[in-house]
Amino acid sequence: RRARSRALLERLLAAVDEAALAQSAQSPETGERLTALRRRLAWLYNQLLGNNPAGRGLDGAITDEIRAAEASLQRLEWRVAPWLAEAEPATLDTVQQALAQDEQAVIYYQAGNEWMAFVVGADDVYLARHLCTARAVEQALADLRFQLGRAEIGDDYLARHGERLMAGARGALRQLHDLLWAPLRGYLKGRRLLVIPHGPLHLAPFHAFWDGTSYLAESCEVSYAPSASVELHRRKRAEPAGYASLVGFAVRDPSIPQAEAEIRAAGACFDTAQLFVDDDARVDVLQQAAADGDVLHLATHGLFRPDNPYFSALKLADGWIDVRSIYRLPLRARLVVLSACESGAVQVQGGDEAIGLVRGFLGAGAQSLVVSLWNVHDASAAAFMTDFYKYLQNAAMAPATALRAAQQRAIQANRHPYFWAPYTAIG
Repeated sequence: RRARSRALLERLLAAVDEAALAQSAQSPETGERLTALRRRLAWLYNQLLGNNPAGRGLDGAITDEIRAAEASLQRLEWRVAPWLAEAEPATLDTVQQALAQDEQAVIYYQAGNEWMAFVVGADDVYLARHLCTARAVEQALADLRFQLGRAEIGDDYLARHGERLMAGARGALRQLHDLLWAPLRGYLKGRRLLVIPHGPLHLAPFHAFWDGTSYLAESCEVSYAPSASVELHRRKRAEPAGYASLVGFAVRDPSIPQAEAEIRAAGACFDTAQLFVDDDARVDVLQQAAADGDVLHLATHGLFRPDNPYFSALKLADGWIDVRSIYRLPLRARLVVLSACESGAVQVQGGDEAIGLVRGFLGAGAQSLVVSLWNVHDASAAAFMTDFYKYLQNAAMAPATALRAAQQRAIQANRHPYFWAPYTAIG
C-alpha cells in the first residue's frame, strides 16, 4: 500500500526541471502575473508579521487576502509546472539493507485511536501494538507545549522558578516517554536510532524523552526522517562527512537581536565563510549563494502555515522565501541549519506527507538538516550553535552525532529542555 511522503519522494527521485518551468512561463502575461503575485504576497506577509511578531498563525483583516493570493499563485504555478507521477515507497527489505548493525529504525503509525510502532533492525523487525490511545498522545503533547510556553515567558521568570519549571518539563517528557518509548524498551538494541514519526509525532522531541533519571539523548543517538523512502534516497546520495565552507544569512529584528552573532560564531568554525546580514540577506542573494557552501545556515524568522504548509516561509531582508521557492534553489550545501522559529514544524496531509520548510530543502537536494521544533531562545542560540559546529568540524562528526554532543553538554549544565531540545537532526 502506498504511504508516507510519496510526494516528497517523487521530488527527491526526480526533481522538476526548473528550466522547463521557466520556458513554460515565457509568455509575458504569465511571467508578469507570477511576479506580481509573489511581490503582493511578500508585502502581505510583512504586514502579517508586523501585526503578529511571533508568526503564530494567521490573524487579522489580511487573512482572506493572503489566502486568495496564495490560491491564485498555487494554481498558476501548478499549471506551468505540474508535479511528476508518484513513486513507489520503500519496502521492509530495502530498509533493513540500509541499516547498520548498531542501528534501528522506529516507525510510528496511528491507526484510528491506536498508536503502534515497528522496530526495524538489519536482521529483525518487531511490531508493538496498542502503545496508547490517540487522545493520550494529544494530551501529552499539549502538556509539553504548555510547559515550554512557561519557560518562554522570560529569563527572569525562569531564574526565579527554575526548579519548578524543570520539573514540569520533565514531567511532560516523562508522559511521552511512558506512552511511546517505554513499551519498546525490550526491542531496542541499537546505539543509533532513526525515528520516523507519523501525524502529530512529527512535533515530538523523542531525543528529550525523560525516563525519570535521564534523557534519551544521553543513552543513544537519535535522528529523524519524514519517511523511510526519503531516508533511503538520502542515504544513496550521502557523501562522507567533512565541511569546509559555510554560507550564513541573518536577519535581525527586536525579537532576534543575536541572529548576527549566531552566524558570525558559526562562520568562525569554518575555513571559508560567506556571511550576509540584514540588508545584504536578500532573496536574490540566497538564490545565488545557495550554490556555494557545504553548509547553509539561516538565522531568521520562520513562519509556519498549518493552514497551507506549502507557504511556510523564512524571512529575508526584502521578502519571504517559501517552500515552493526553496525547491528551486540551486542548493550545493550538504547540510542546512535552520535556526528559526518552528523551522521543523510540519503539517501532515494525505499519506502522511509532512510538508514544511524541511520538505523544501530536502527537495532542493539537502542531505541533512538541523531544524527546530519550537521557538529558539535567541540569546542562547549562538552558544549552542558554536558547540554544534565545533563538534561537527573538530571531531569530524556527522550532524546527528555533533548535535547530540552539543545537547549532552547542555544537559550536563542542567539546562532546561526549552534551550537545547528544539533542535533535531534529519539525516
